[in-house]
Amino acid sequence: MPSRLIPLTLAIATLALAAFAPAGQPDPKRKPNLLTPDIDFAMKELCFPWVKGEGTVEALTDRQGIVENRGGAGFSGGARVWWVGSARLDVILGETPTGHRSCTVRATAGDPAKLRAALDAAMAGWRVPLTPSVHRFRAGAYASRDVLCAPKDGPQDSLMISTGGPRAPVPLMLTLMTGEARDRRCDAAE
Repeated sequence: MPSRLIPLTLAIATLALAAFAPAGQPDPKRKPNLLTPDIDFAMKELCFPWVKGEGTVEALTDRQGIVENRGGAGFSGGARVWWVGSARLDVILGETPTGHRSCTVRATAGDPAKLRAALDAAMAGWRVPLTPSVHRFRAGAYASRDVLCAPKDGPQDSLMISTGGPRAPVPLMLTLMTGEARDRRCDAAE
């Protein structure tokens, strides 16, 4: 093979092996990591499409590595809970009291700082940039509790994050949701 064709052949082979979904779309071939809580998978493959209204619970969860926790989980309030990769990562694809979609993710194992870093990296791909709310929340048993808000114009998305500390019940718990009205805590301290 002529040497000038080698880079072209390598580039074509790389593209063929990548087999990825278009940017921002779930990849039905992707599987969650079974060894550690896969925050990236939970956000990009389940939460993002669910909150955007792109798919049903059945369509999003009918894949290898996702199992319904039929025993329920105390924190879920009776909602269906999905184990993603293992029982160390719970996901609830639900609705807010006003009928908008929400996604709650709870990691029961792992380093809180690494889990939060994985969440921050995944959220870089969200449809709008989210910034910290003006209102500050008491951390309680967690190291921190944050609410991130969307810009005033556009979809009113918000993300509530509880990052674990020494006395926290879990290393990371979060809820991504969308709504019609902007949460007043985004702009005013209470």
